[in-house]
Amino acid sequence: MLIYTSKAANHTVGAPNGGWDQFTDLKTWASSQTFSPGDNLFFQYGSFHNLLEVSKADYDSCVTSNPLNPPYIGGLTVIPLTNPGKRYFICGIPGHCSAGMKIEINTTVLAPAAAQSPTQTLATTSSLVSPVSSPSPSPLFNTFPSATEIPPAVSFPDSTALSSATKFSVTIGVTVGLAFLMVMLLNM
Repeated sequence: MLIYTSKAANHTVGAPNGGWDQFTDLKTWASSQTFSPGDNLFFQYGSFHNLLEVSKADYDSCVTSNPLNPPYIGGLTVIPLTNPGKRYFICGIPGHCSAGMKIEINTTVLAPAAAQSPTQTLATTSSLVSPVSSPSPSPLFNTFPSATEIPPAVSFPDSTALSSATKFSVTIGVTVGLAFLMVMLLNM
């Protein structure tokens, strides 16, 4: 069982000392950030700028004639980052992109944390759950695997890179989630 942990974050482009303008080092700003699915980009800009999402080729050559969406205008644009991958944004005002007003956003999924196997989780929570006989399967839940069909936890060699707070959050989340699932199944 793999759990991806991520807290949605709001990133104001160029902040705290800059913004969506020709003076902010947007490349350095983007490389200092970690973007995850569920995050939002806030582009704040004056009326003499706009925002275009473009392909990689158009980003590299500052081509403004073929944006992926209509131009964003109005001073504040919120871009939700829904999927992993790279996205490319430029200012469509002539000369602004070539002056550095462009940004590549690389949205990545945080490394998955290995969850405890159901047996390990049940062993640590057994004092919280009293044994009850299994009810007959409900048609609504007959697609769920039994506890013996759930594969054991997967470990990753780089799991030491995760903070202890992240590991603790994942452990608590898995334990609570499995306990909730058990209670729901036992009450059927």
